[in-house]
Amino acid sequence: MSNVTFNKINKELVFTSNSTHDENIAEIEIPTNLIGGNLTVSQNGTPVSAIVVPGTDSSTIMLKFNQTGTVNTSVFGTTYLPEFSTVASLVMVLSITMVLVVPKFRKF
Repeated sequence: MSNVTFNKINKELVFTSNSTHDENIAEIEIPTNLIGGNLTVSQNGTPVSAIVVPGTDSSTIMLKFNQTGTVNTSVFGTTYLPEFSTVASLVMVLSITMVLVVPKFRKF
């Protein structure tokens, strides 16, 4: 792989490779906090069959390269770098609820 780019709008990682051999096999490990969810793979814009092994901290993608020369491999996810984890959103909802409810029960 000669270059990797990340497109957060499309939740896409693009890997550029250049090979003089055909029938190469690639194994790509992607942290789940970078992109996650249902991962799909395409090469040069065409969807390809890949083995995706999800894990708790990362997902492993195994695929075959049948072309020589420059190949762009794109991995699309359904989630990426969440701004708030589920715990943070729960704390935020509880805080807002407390701000709205507690003043009604306070007596001075």
